[in-house]
Amino acid sequence: MQKQLRVITDSLESAQSRLRRLSDKISDKDWNKRPGPDRWSAAECVEHLNLTSKAYVPLLRDAVSRARKSSDPPRKHYRRDPLGWFMSMMIGPLRGLGKLRMPRIKTLPAFVPKAGRSRTEILSDFVRLQSELAALIRSGDGLPKTVVIADRGSPGGPTECAVKCLA
Repeated sequence: MQKQLRVITDSLESAQSRLRRLSDKISDKDWNKRPGPDRWSAAECVEHLNLTSKAYVPLLRDAVSRARKSSDPPRKHYRRDPLGWFMSMMIGPLRGLGKLRMPRIKTLPAFVPKAGRSRTEILSDFVRLQSELAALIRSGDGLPKTVVIADRGSPGGPTECAVKCLA
C-alpha cells in the first residue's frame, strides 16, 4: 500500500482502539459531561466524527468509483492543493500560520451532535464508519488522485468544500 495511505488507514484503525480504551475508563456520567460552556462531551465529540464520516463516506465511495474509470496514471505521492493546505493550517490543530491565528469556526448544523443516543450506539457507529473509511482508502490504493466537491449549506448560503480524496 502507498505509504501515505497506510498512515491514514493505520490512524483510523488506531482511533478505534484508543476510543475503546477511553470509553472503558470513564463512567456514563463523564462520557456525557461537558467540560465547560460551549464545549462538547466525549459522546458529542465522537458523534460529531460519526456525522462527518456519514457525510463523507458516500463522497469518497463515488470518488474511488470515478478514479477507477480514470485513465490518469497512479500517484506515487499525494499532496494537497493550495486551498487544501491553507484550510488545514487554518482549521487544523494549530489553527494558524505564523502570527496569524484563526478564531474557532462554528460547526455547521448538520454536523452538530444531538443528544439521545446511547454510548453503545455511538461506539458501534464509530467502529463501523472508521472501518468503512479505511476500506475505502485501501480500495483506492494505486488509483489516481480524485477531487471531491462537497456542497455544504450554511446560513449564508451553500459553500463548496474541496476535499482531496486520497484515491
